[in-house]
Amino acid sequence: MQTILFLFALLTTPTDRWVCDLWTNQITRDGVISACGVDLLEGLRLDVYVYEDMRHVCSVDAVYLNDIAELAEICQLRMTLDNYVLRLNEPGYYSIICYVESTHEDAPVPEEIAAQCPQARNYVIEFAGTKTIEEEKEFQCPSRDLLPGYGLYQQAPSAQSLLTDEDYTWLAGQLIWGGLVRTNCDYPIDVNTMTATPCGMAAARSKVVQWQNQFDQDIYNVALAYNVPARLLKRMMGVESQFYPFYTGPDGEHGVMQITDNGLDTLLRFDRDIDPFYFERGDTGKFWSRSVTRDTLKCEGCTLKEAVEKIKKDLPIYARILAAFHCRAVTVNPALTGDLAWEQAVVDYNGSFDYLSKIEGW
Repeated sequence: MQTILFLFALLTTPTDRWVCDLWTNQITRDGVISACGVDLLEGLRLDVYVYEDMRHVCSVDAVYLNDIAELAEICQLRMTLDNYVLRLNEPGYYSIICYVESTHEDAPVPEEIAAQCPQARNYVIEFAGTKTIEEEKEFQCPSRDLLPGYGLYQQAPSAQSLLTDEDYTWLAGQLIWGGLVRTNCDYPIDVNTMTATPCGMAAARSKVVQWQNQFDQDIYNVALAYNVPARLLKRMMGVESQFYPFYTGPDGEHGVMQITDNGLDTLLRFDRDIDPFYFERGDTGKFWSRSVTRDTLKCEGCTLKEAVEKIKKDLPIYARILAAFHCRAVTVNPALTGDLAWEQAVVDYNGSFDYLSKIEGW
């Protein structure tokens, strides 16, 4: 038996969305686009503040970042750019609050919205599509047995055993860009790669070590809860995003694990608790189910501090993704056990053996 449900998206009323802050005098158009995770500067507004006291200087179209000299002239900037905060905003921004399912094609009534999205306030409604629910099928992942130990595919004995001191040069570059690390380097960042130069890395090293280990206890907790190797989970986060919440991949990846649409499909196929009806949905229904799951990983308009807390909140879903890929590996090939099963899960996650080499190079 099939049931057709109509899906509606509740969007926030348009408001200005904070995109990112920049605190460096090494600004290029491509560098800003890379650091802020945007496709274009057109349509964004640039607000300029004095770094010391956050006194507002001026607001201009962000396209003026294409010509720093013209920006300095328009805003009458008398000091070098590292004495200012350059804040990008997206005016009139809509974001998804949640989705509402309804059995009728008309817009959902207040009772439906209150029941499914009780937190919704000052929203607009947009039709998102339909999905088909069919009779549920049984599915069960095989059990995962983890040996205790310090290996990548074993269960770590404690959160303290996850401690790392990797020289994440891209993370260092972002911390310098964001003003969390102030340096005396003439050139702390390579503007072509957005990574820290040797001088910048030296200045940022202590902050980078602190940053990459701030999630250890949370990673360990979710690894125990979902029976996945804690060291492997942390290593994949480090390789994918260097633990920086605003990293954006070129192919639509999301979150600190850089989840792709294919990755979400694996999660929903092999973790039945997230969407029990995923197998039975049509292509459109599966698309919307992945979209809803993807949206839970976003942190639209968050400050950096809020984004860090969002990572901690989202860690269970990352652990479940790793568990789902392990489930996929042993379901496709029941002969896989132990380390071989986890290695196949890692290969499947990225689709290449080169990725496995990066992960095991820890």
